[in-house]
Amino acid sequence: MCYLSLETALQLTTPKIIFCSEKPVNVILSAMKESNCNPTVVVFEDHPDAIAFSDILSMYNDAEVANFRYVEHDDIKQTACIVHSSGTTGMPKGVEMSNYCLLSISEDLNMNLTNAVSIWFSSLYWLSGIMMNLKAIVQGAKVILYPEFYEEVTCLLIEKYKVTVIFLSTSMINRFLI
Repeated sequence: MCYLSLETALQLTTPKIIFCSEKPVNVILSAMKESNCNPTVVVFEDHPDAIAFSDILSMYNDAEVANFRYVEHDDIKQTACIVHSSGTTGMPKGVEMSNYCLLSISEDLNMNLTNAVSIWFSSLYWLSGIMMNLKAIVQGAKVILYPEFYEEVTCLLIEKYKVTVIFLSTSMINRFLI
């Protein structure tokens, strides 16, 4: 398996904004300096050199949030985000996901999360992580967030929060069976 350095990924994709958790933010900021790339970094926790997502949300009152309207696109096939392939058969490649693709994923009702209590451990660099987050937003799911997958803790979370939908990778399911 080949790995793409973060510096190379930044140079190839030239992102305008990066959303991340607090854990990788120092690595991302360092890679930005090395690659001469300067996207806005939004962190879901707190970091002195990044914008906190909560700070963005706090700039708007409930009425503004309720009246939020998305930007109409002239070309729905325009790239919305770029994720990278695993690199199993060579160097990882940037995979463009269009607005149309993301809308299709989020509106597909084969997995109904409406009023569900759900849990998953897919990060946003996996398509399943993007899919589950979009579905939860569009369909109004309640999501249990936990930083890492541990079999015993997951069982406790399922019990405590009465989880109705769980989405796991094959390796996570195997860990439950062992």
